[in-house]
Amino acid sequence: MSRGLLSFITLLVTGLNCHAQFQNAPSSGNTRTEVTDSGVVGQLFAAWSSHDPDRVVAFYTDDIAYEDVPLGRTSRGRAELRKFVEDTFAAFPDLRVELVSSSVCDGHGVSEVVWSATDEGYLKTEKRFSVRMVSVFELHEGKISRNEDFYDLSTITRQLGALPADESADQKKTEKPIVADAKQQILDLEQVWVMAEHNHDAAALRRILDDKFVATFGGEKPLDKEAFIKLTVSGDADPTESQTLTDRNVILDHDTAVVVGADTERGTKKGKAYTEIYRYTVTYICRDGKWVALAEHLADVPPAK
Repeated sequence: MSRGLLSFITLLVTGLNCHAQFQNAPSSGNTRTEVTDSGVVGQLFAAWSSHDPDRVVAFYTDDIAYEDVPLGRTSRGRAELRKFVEDTFAAFPDLRVELVSSSVCDGHGVSEVVWSATDEGYLKTEKRFSVRMVSVFELHEGKISRNEDFYDLSTITRQLGALPADESADQKKTEKPIVADAKQQILDLEQVWVMAEHNHDAAALRRILDDKFVATFGGEKPLDKEAFIKLTVSGDADPTESQTLTDRNVILDHDTAVVVGADTERGTKKGKAYTEIYRYTVTYICRDGKWVALAEHLADVPPAK
């Protein structure tokens, strides 16, 4: 996620430079190339709205690397991408993607779209949502060879009712979660939590963590909610940092859930790349129909010998 964000910022700067070049270029020069490439982008998103996997996959190279950053899912090659496309259409059968703008220069591009759909298979809420998305991509001989999608997963889950909305203190909160979807809601909440930590978003963390939240790291002294948030958001965000959750298992019992899994963190410290792996256990509870984190314990995984 962090690597992709850095490439997005770089492409924005590149795009501004390219825009200036196109403004000053003769009409028979690079402008024609940009229009052609932008036409490919428009056709691509029209293909996504057609719900035809073959039509979508045709716009990508055989060695495509396609990353859905918020979900932490990367598809490599057309076979994996086709499975991702089919899963997307199954979850959102009326998916519609509207292109807002795009900029392409020297095989690198950025696009903004609004995608909306009814949730039939993601959380199975049968509710509609709409979210803005930015894609960073590379073009090779008229096909996309690399793509990274960025959007706010919490916006979707909040519209679907899986995250707490900003409500006044006297509002009644009586909605109960759908038991069959509870495990997926919790897994999605963890991805939102990862994004909140990466973005140093204290407000989002306060919504995710219960007021009684407590965290422990190895044998260190426990931290309460505010101490944990202060530690998490302190300092500058590391643009090279990424966090991947794997090997997760959700144990559900009525309004309580326990998740055990592995957390792999990568980044840069003092100019040197690092990889740290932890085993974690998080306890969630359902308060007023919404899942929140009550406790977390993190333990180092020793490096392999």
